[in-house]
Amino acid sequence: MEALLAFGAALLALRLSGLLARRWRERRTLHLAVWSAGLAAYALGAAALAWGAAAGWNEGAFRAYYLFGGLLTAPLLGAGSLLGAGRRLAWPVVLVYAGLAVGVAV
Repeated sequence: MEALLAFGAALLALRLSGLLARRWRERRTLHLAVWSAGLAAYALGAAALAWGAAAGWNEGAFRAYYLFGGLLTAPLLGAGSLLGAGRRLAWPVVLVYAGLAVGVAV
C-alpha cells in the first residue's frame, strides 16, 4: 500500500512540476523554475520511496530517497518562495547547498 501511495504522489508531483515549468517558459521568472525543480525533486524522492517499498530497500533506492526527498526538496521550494518575494540572495546560497548535498549523497 505504501508503494502505491508513494507512486501516486510521484505522479502528481511530476505533473505539477511540468505545469510550473510550462508557466516558467511563458513568464521567465526564476522562482517558477525553482519551484518546478523542487517539485521534480519531490517526485523523484517519492518515486524512490515507492521503489524501496515495492522492491525492498537497497543502497541506490535509499540514496535517491535521501538526496531528492530529504536534501533537495525543501531548500528548492523555500528558495522559490524567497525568490518570489524578491530575495535574490537566496539563489546562490541554494546553488551552493544543492551542490554540497549532491556531493554528500553521492
